[in-house]
Amino acid sequence: MQKKAFLFIVIIIVAAFIGAGYFFSNISAQYSGPPVLKVSEEVGELGKIKPDEVQVHVFTLKNEGGETLVIENVAAPCGCTATLLSSEEILPGGTAQLEVSFNPRGYKGEVSQSVYIYSNDPQTEKKMIKITADVEHVPEPEIRVSSNQWSLGLLS
Repeated sequence: MQKKAFLFIVIIIVAAFIGAGYFFSNISAQYSGPPVLKVSEEVGELGKIKPDEVQVHVFTLKNEGGETLVIENVAAPCGCTATLLSSEEILPGGTAQLEVSFNPRGYKGEVSQSVYIYSNDPQTEKKMIKITADVEHVPEPEIRVSSNQWSLGLLS
């Protein structure tokens, strides 16, 4: 009886090691090779916004490669757009958040702003993403000039 119990325990331990080995080999196969940058979406839509309210959109950056992804720079060519990155280094399978804020002051109608992500991904060293918005039109003051002329002649 003790031999059967011992044999049963040995079989369970061997099966556990085989299962763990299979599990870890699948994980390492999933994330292999150089770093690969994937972005949650190419275009972040802010929708209809007011011209005096700064809007924020969050993109998720993921490393689908086998080496650490290094975000070297995030550039927004327009001064109306600012960025905040949660982490410059992303481990294989890891993610980071890129917060892009847009100040619509001075804009009206449909607006699209680009943001560039520079990384050590050998396939895509420079990745472009966009934010779009429809800035509401604010009525501007109207000046009316009368066409009437008054001539008072010479006053003394």
